[in-house]
Amino acid sequence: MSSEETSSSEIHDDLRKESVSLSKAEKLRNTLNHSLNLSHFTEMNVDKEVIADLRKVISYRVKYVVRLNDYWIPPWDLNKPPPENFTVPSNLNYECSMIDGIFQVVANENEKFVYHSSFNEWYAAYKDLVSVVNHGTNRSFAHIQLRKMQHAYELYCLNPEVDAAEEIAESESSLDYSTFPVVDNHIHHSACMTQAHLLDFIKRKAKIEGDTVVLKAKDGTMLTLKEVLKQNGVTDPDSLDLESLGVHAFNCFQRFDLFNASFSPMSNEEYRTIFLKTKNEIDGRFLAELTQEVFEKYESNENEFWEPRISIYGRSRSEWGYLAKWVMNNKLHSKTCRWMIQIPRIYSVWKKIGLVKDYATIIDNFFGPLFEVTINPESDPELYKFLHYVVGFDSVDDESTMDLSLDKYPTPEEWTSGDNPPYLYWTYYWAANMNVLNDLRATHNLNTFAYRPHCGESGDVHHLSAAFLSANCINHGIQLENQIMLQYLYYLTQIPISVSPLSNNLLFQECTHNPFKKFYQRGLHVTLSTDDPLIMHMTDDPIGEEYAVAHHIWRLNARELTEIRRNSVRHSGFERSFKESKLGLEYEKYANTEISNFSQIRLDFRYTVLKKELQRSGVLDVVEALYFDAHHLDDDEYDRADREYKSCLLS
Repeated sequence: MSSEETSSSEIHDDLRKESVSLSKAEKLRNTLNHSLNLSHFTEMNVDKEVIADLRKVISYRVKYVVRLNDYWIPPWDLNKPPPENFTVPSNLNYECSMIDGIFQVVANENEKFVYHSSFNEWYAAYKDLVSVVNHGTNRSFAHIQLRKMQHAYELYCLNPEVDAAEEIAESESSLDYSTFPVVDNHIHHSACMTQAHLLDFIKRKAKIEGDTVVLKAKDGTMLTLKEVLKQNGVTDPDSLDLESLGVHAFNCFQRFDLFNASFSPMSNEEYRTIFLKTKNEIDGRFLAELTQEVFEKYESNENEFWEPRISIYGRSRSEWGYLAKWVMNNKLHSKTCRWMIQIPRIYSVWKKIGLVKDYATIIDNFFGPLFEVTINPESDPELYKFLHYVVGFDSVDDESTMDLSLDKYPTPEEWTSGDNPPYLYWTYYWAANMNVLNDLRATHNLNTFAYRPHCGESGDVHHLSAAFLSANCINHGIQLENQIMLQYLYYLTQIPISVSPLSNNLLFQECTHNPFKKFYQRGLHVTLSTDDPLIMHMTDDPIGEEYAVAHHIWRLNARELTEIRRNSVRHSGFERSFKESKLGLEYEKYANTEISNFSQIRLDFRYTVLKKELQRSGVLDVVEALYFDAHHLDDDEYDRADREYKSCLLS
């Protein structure tokens, strides 16, 4: 055969293969569309008032949500400590002050960083949102639409051709759901270790460092670890077991007060101070060593990552500097970890004991040092460097307590009573200050911080309304089950929700009644997280335990668990370069099956349903203004990509 004939034959073979590929792609495209093409699913007249309400409240979110810079590039490899020759920038000499509880920064006459929406304006939007989500017509519409999306997902799962396409993706990858990357998006640092790990650590320290001075007694006496143990009847460390350690939340259902007490080993606050606090007579050394051991555990598993929360209480401006030195001096950096900072909503406690004079003091103590070090890094170089490892702020406490309701709210400087400000008040002032801070930092090529509060675990369902206006992500969110219109809004805007079913099971909602499966099937952006492994989990792999429970209780299969793990990576605060290394380039639209076992057809299904719903609800253009993946949903680009997806998948 001549070279010309060979070349011609190869061309014909390529054309034939391409024809088969396009034919399969078109068939699969029709299959996917058929799953979505129910007449009642695509053709319906939506009440114009419903559309107007949806557009209005999503526009509120566009205006008030905390703004982020997702494309920030770190100045050094954040998997490691800062290089020794790293020099912090010089003082910007900007003017900074706080007025009515919100910081403002003046660089010069033409450059100012201020927040333009007052609390009264935000509160009016909040009340309007509450009215909209409680309106009967809106609730009925949301209920019907969410049921349809759940039905569409069930049909998708029953389609044999879709099943075959997903099998192709799985066969082309060496990964399975258990080795697909996962980020524990919601885990508290002081409870990040397992019970067995903490018990083993206490035993080791009792044997090796029994003579180390670890505690100052109430009478001023300095006590060694051996003396502290002896005071509590422990003369032989080997006699300790998990039962005597007593850190579990098994008897805390609907009792948040008992839940907080369960963190203390052997029911003794002294042990919590010695082993689980950063500030004590040994400068938090034991907790730092425990943290390093947890790092080693994560690093031994190449596919597990975490975002531990550590507290700043707002009692003093010095807290930030102390925490930064603790992290940096103990070299608490890892390729598996990015830090979150949580603020407990306990102003009333600090006011009662005289540590703060008003709510503005809490705001100043938390945000003041952050503005100061952003403007003048030389004021605290360790804090400046530490903040590169911080990805967001959380607010925590018992949501089940009743919120204070007022006809008119005072400014933070005027909030001098001992009453704790309500959830919505905390939300506004945290989000407002974060927006100013993030704008300032983004202007100077620094990382920004996401607002990721605890929300919707229990208590007033309209905590979720406040978070809808301003939060980037939320933790828990199970109360969305009780407010269908808010659930629909969280779906349309794809607000990430990190659910902790085993935590919920012990505190507020048993696994069999947890709405996680329903949220997932309907297409809400949900992930699984551990919350507090120390008191919640029974195995050495807490995040794996969460996924195992999801598999057994809700019968989620490997493909579904993979999608949830993928959500956790997207949802996380890790740098975009990290996400691209785990999920591939343009991971919002491409499954990148060459590096994962996640199928393109499943991603296309979620993408298509979301776009149809945004169009049907008349909010596509409004949602595109948000910092979320729907800004990729340009019509022409979508149609082109949709064709390419199927061709690439089956070629």
